Amino acid sequence: MQMDPNKIYPGIRLLLNTGNHDAALLSLEKMMEVFPDHAVARKDLGMLYCNLGDFERALENIEAAVELDPENIGFKKSLAQLYDEKLNRIGDAAKIYVEIVSRYPNEVEALFKLSKICVLLGKPTEAVVFCQRILAIEPWHQEAREFFSRLSESKDGSSSYKIKDVSLPATKGVISQSTEGPASDIPRQALAKEGEQAKIKYRACENVRVLVCIASSGVKNHPYTIRMLEEFAKMPFDVDVIVRGTEIIDYPRRLREKLGIRHIRHPRSEGYRLTYFHRCDVTYLQDEYDLYIYNEHDQLITRENIEGYLFHAKDFPGEIIPGFLRYGHLPEEDPHARSEKYLIDIFEHSGFDPSPAIEYPWVEVNGRRYFSTKNRHQGSWFMTREQLKRAIQSDGFVASWHGGPYGVSEQACSDPYTQCGFDMKVIPYDDLDNFLIHHMPDRYTYTGMPLLMLKSYLAGIKEPSLIFRKPSTKFSSGNLIANPKIGAPCRHEYNGP
Repeated sequence: MQMDPNKIYPGIRLLLNTGNHDAALLSLEKMMEVFPDHAVARKDLGMLYCNLGDFERALENIEAAVELDPENIGFKKSLAQLYDEKLNRIGDAAKIYVEIVSRYPNEVEALFKLSKICVLLGKPTEAVVFCQRILAIEPWHQEAREFFSRLSESKDGSSSYKIKDVSLPATKGVISQSTEGPASDIPRQALAKEGEQAKIKYRACENVRVLVCIASSGVKNHPYTIRMLEEFAKMPFDVDVIVRGTEIIDYPRRLREKLGIRHIRHPRSEGYRLTYFHRCDVTYLQDEYDLYIYNEHDQLITRENIEGYLFHAKDFPGEIIPGFLRYGHLPEEDPHARSEKYLIDIFEHSGFDPSPAIEYPWVEVNGRRYFSTKNRHQGSWFMTREQLKRAIQSDGFVASWHGGPYGVSEQACSDPYTQCGFDMKVIPYDDLDNFLIHHMPDRYTYTGMPLLMLKSYLAGIKEPSLIFRKPSTKFSSGNLIANPKIGAPCRHEYNGP
């Protein structure tokens, strides 16, 4: 007669409920010999091993339970708790909790665990966000209210919150251990390490000529434009700047001399067409520079952005191009928040789940990992000389507004990634921090997603979506075919910058 595990298990459950753990352990071990795929029994066996301090067997059984029933949130919570409280694998625990709240935004227990993990990872602002979410769902949640109170205590004028005794008893000591443990346990440490290694490689990119084109409409963003130019002036590159604007800007003399600024004033009625004049500029100067940048007048491009772009673009297949994400900060009255980054191109409607905004979470290019977003707008575009020639050769670079999901100003930045011969814009996973551009007005921060959320989501992806191993496609001026559309938006008005 064949045994039915569903008739055996209730007796074991009774042993567990009455505290007879020794007998329950023996019964579960025997049951696993006959029914190794019984997920609930496997999870209970793992929890018993955990209570006995045998964390290796606990991990083996709870991971097996999750694999047998991947939709069971309770199993995932047990695994995350084991990672967090017993194995000091905080990053792995965070990935699981992020996965849970991505699918179930009102899962209060997971939100509360995430708030505590954020503190352990040095992200108290994200912890506050999670606590606020909990209290919006359950205003009576006493633990969340007390934890939120500690996080929100008076600040001492420094760049961090005063946080007192924020760890649960089971996690005491993890804060000091986590900063000394393996980098693989904390994604941000691994990213920082990779970023430092990459910066060393970027130093070989210093001897390049860069042309920066800026569209400046109106006067309210002039302080941001000056701040942007000051950053370019500090760089080791040979930078030239062309500004096309509807108003006069009073540039400091040192910036004019350092950057050779050419300011071309246009009638206010042409404000929306400034970007198309810039495309004529770079077409006219396509053989003069190594890197071409178009930027809106309120975004801060850094040396690391340029070094990173040159490093990653040098061996790319011709149809792939690196891209960036924009971020903002919370208001200045929160001094700690000035160090936190909220991605304004990961839209608000995605909530705690970045996946709706991600096209491919893992794109492998020449052995390196990248990802792509559905939103191509980034307030700027970067192209090497070879990439620019490819764009010019297409029918879409110097073209008038053509409708679609992006407005006129957005198309100024998105067209190179959508209709200029490139199949995909990708962002480096292991070097993400150097591919973030600050939108200085911080105007859209509250619609953005915390950077930590995106990193945690991407860290949970285990296999590539796409793989490219093609050699880089090079374009030279001798291979270019004359494009009758070049110069069309400018008609006879354009005589060079």
